[in-house]
Amino acid sequence: EDLDDSILAEGYPFQAILKAGALGVNHITYHTLYDRERPGHSLTAVEGGRLILKSSYQTVSLAGEFLENIAQSHWVEKPGYETVTGTLKNRLFFQTLSNSRDDREVGLPLAGRDDIFVLDAFGNIVPEGLRNLPPKLRSYLGGPLRILISQNPL
Repeated sequence: EDLDDSILAEGYPFQAILKAGALGVNHITYHTLYDRERPGHSLTAVEGGRLILKSSYQTVSLAGEFLENIAQSHWVEKPGYETVTGTLKNRLFFQTLSNSRDDREVGLPLAGRDDIFVLDAFGNIVPEGLRNLPPKLRSYLGGPLRILISQNPL
């Protein structure tokens, strides 16, 4: 199914790439730069004869950079969400979370800690009121991704 790029870009490519890496996959192909037959599976679009980067391109690029900087990671499925947890080469701790429910939002496991930065799949800081994980829009996708970064274990 071709989905609106904004649905994919909010988290699915990032979570899929990091999950595959945590599970030991050493080669990942995610969609294509441009596929004329299936433009919804492309990271770019053609507008006025020019190749335009879609928002999923930014997410895939950031996920690739993030993956390159992971020292170790593992994937865990918890009640209500999936997570990839690990450490970066610069010794920061990270956790990516996406909602595995399509009927309700799920709160982030922050436990009142103020040493955690919360980012979205584009690398933007998520305001405190928007940190919970919205429900999935499609049963086969994760919902919007949240990335937790801290100097302390998560």
